[in-house]
This record gives sequence, structure tokens and C-alpha cells, in this order.
Amino acid sequence: MEFTEPQEKVLAELKQIVKGYPIEGRLPADVVTDISQHKKAGKTEKIKALVCAVPEFTIFDGGLQHEFEAYNHVRIDDFISTLIHIALRNSPERAIQGAVDYAVNRKFKAFIGAVVPKLDIDSSFTFSNGITLMSSEEIPNQFVKKRIHWDDFIGMHRPETILCYIFEHPVPSTNDIDEVEKLFLNEEIEQIHLTAVLISLVVAKDSGCHIHEIIKFTEETVPLVNSGVMCHPRPVKSNGIIPNYFGALAFNDVDSLIKAFNGLPKPLQERLRVALNFLNYYKSNDSIVERAIFLRCSMESAFQVGNKSGIREKLSWRSAHLFCKNEAEKIEMYKKVRAIYSATSDSVHEGKFDGDLKDLAFAADIVKKAIVIQINGGQVNWDNTPIKEEN
Repeated sequence: MEFTEPQEKVLAELKQIVKGYPIEGRLPADVVTDISQHKKAGKTEKIKALVCAVPEFTIFDGGLQHEFEAYNHVRIDDFISTLIHIALRNSPERAIQGAVDYAVNRKFKAFIGAVVPKLDIDSSFTFSNGITLMSSEEIPNQFVKKRIHWDDFIGMHRPETILCYIFEHPVPSTNDIDEVEKLFLNEEIEQIHLTAVLISLVVAKDSGCHIHEIIKFTEETVPLVNSGVMCHPRPVKSNGIIPNYFGALAFNDVDSLIKAFNGLPKPLQERLRVALNFLNYYKSNDSIVERAIFLRCSMESAFQVGNKSGIREKLSWRSAHLFCKNEAEKIEMYKKVRAIYSATSDSVHEGKFDGDLKDLAFAADIVKKAIVIQINGGQVNWDNTPIKEEN
């Protein structure tokens, strides 16, 4: 994101605002008071000046309007909260860009929520386990059990958050996840979580579900969205230039995995579920160190290395024999996985990660493939994998 000279001055002001917060790894309890102080000091105007220079969205003060009326607006309080929250764990520059990303993403989410229900397409998908992913204009307390508003998968951070949007009864008065879970049977919660992580596994890239992975925009569509022409809440017909493809193919792939997963022995299900959850945490976390730790845990679970000695060797050789055919390829894979796993040790023991981010992406990819192989093919006989020490 490039800034003009006047915007650079505002950027400098933003950095000073963010640096005023203690870096404690969590949002200050008095954030509401802090936001109020920002307003009194006139600092929100400086923030708005920078943000409004981005053409994709606008900022407004005051309470949040109805989702479909304010799809191209972002409440200034929410923006500042996001700015502060990201700054606590990253740099001021990352905080500013993250808050801008948040604002733009929110506009896109609300835009899709407003437009997709009005298209002449099938905008829902029911999986074989009874979970329905849907696009709907219904307000939350009209949602029925086991129906998920699919827009809430976009930018998903944790599968548990999906529970807040699935109701058999009116919305509970609390946002406490434990209270929400009481509305469901344990088996239903398991299937909700499973559906969420498998959608993330199949549909998402390396950082949660994104809108372009679910709704396929054409080349003609993107300029219309960017210019704001398509951002209007009135009924729209599908005429070839409106997003008109609800990613059914991807969801069919998810459904195949759901069927296969639910047919696996329970012990294998549990091991793979742990690997899936850690993989999802890896993809949705901002901290590089935490991502490395989550990926390390996912690798150990996916390759079922146990908790005794020789974990690194088992993991490296199992990945080599699972994915490679000839001996040279196996040695190369062994060395690469071994090095990546060793690099994650620094994350666990020293709170740092000095490895290459491309290596993490590589490891995440082999974990994903190992999980899919086991879901589709059942238990791998890891005991037959030869293990030999390499220095």
C-alpha cells in the first residue's frame, strides 16, 4: 500500500498513536476509554483522513447500522480497536495495514451478504452430515439448528466462532461460547467443528477462508466491485456480470471428506481432528512464532509420531516414505522436513522463528496432504516405515 506525502504524515501520527499502548499481547481492558480519549484529542480525524484515502470503503462515526445498510462503511471505533489489537502483537506498520485489511474485508463480507441472497442461483449447500451452509438475509434469531451462514466462514479464525451463528432457539443473551454450546448435542458440535475445519482445509489457502475462494468473480466483475457500482442493496438479477458461482465444486470435495472421515475408526478420527485443529490455528494466527508452534503440533499429530524419543526422525522419514518414490527424493524430503521441524524447536523453547516462511508453507502443505490421504485411505501402517539416523 503506497501513500502520498500528506498521507505519510498521517501515517506517522498513526504510529505515535499505536506506540502509546503497552505491548502486553492482549487488548487493554480500558480500550473503550482509550477510544474516547482519541476522539477528544482529535486523533480519530487523523485516522479517518488516512483511511478514507482508500477508495474501497468509507468510515463513519456513530453506532453500527444494519449490516445490509452499511455494507460499505466501517465504524471508526471498530477500526481503532482493530488497529490497537494488532499493534499489541506486531508492529505499528502491521497494525495499520491490518486495520485497513479488516475494513476492506468487512465491506466485501457485507456486500456479499447483501447481494448473494438476491441472485437467481442455489446459494446453499447441505453436507451429508446434516450441516447446511447457507446464504440468507434472515437475522440471527431466525436461524435454525444446523444451518450456518456461510459468510461467517470468510476470515474465520476459529471453528468455535461458527457456533455463535447457529441457533435452534432465539439468540442467547450471552456471547459466552459455553452457553451457546448448550444448545447442541456433543455429536452436533463435533460435526459443526469438523465441517468448519474441512472447509478451511479444502477451500482456504494459507490464512483462513477468503471470499475469492468461495465466490468466483469474473474479470468483468472485479472492476465493478472495486468502483462501487455493484455495492447497492437493492435486488439484483444474475446476468453474467454479477458473482454467479457458489463454490459447489469445492463443497462437494468437502462433503466427500466428511463422509470418509465419519467412516474412520474413532481413534484415527480423534488423531486427525487434533491435526486439523492445529493446522487451522496455524493458518489463522498472526504471530509467526505461534504459527510455527501450531504447525509443529499439527505435524506430530498428522504423522502420529507419539510422545517418546525420536520424534524428529520418525516425522521426517514418515513424510519421506509417504510422498516420495525413489531413494534420492526420500533423502531430500527427509532432510527438508527434519530442518523445518528443528527450526520450530526455537519457537517452542526460545520464542523465535528464524526459518524461511516458505518452509512453513511447505510443511503445512505436506501436513494437509497427509491428513487427506488418511481421511480417504484410512490408517497408514507407519510401523513399516524404515527409520534410520542421519547426521
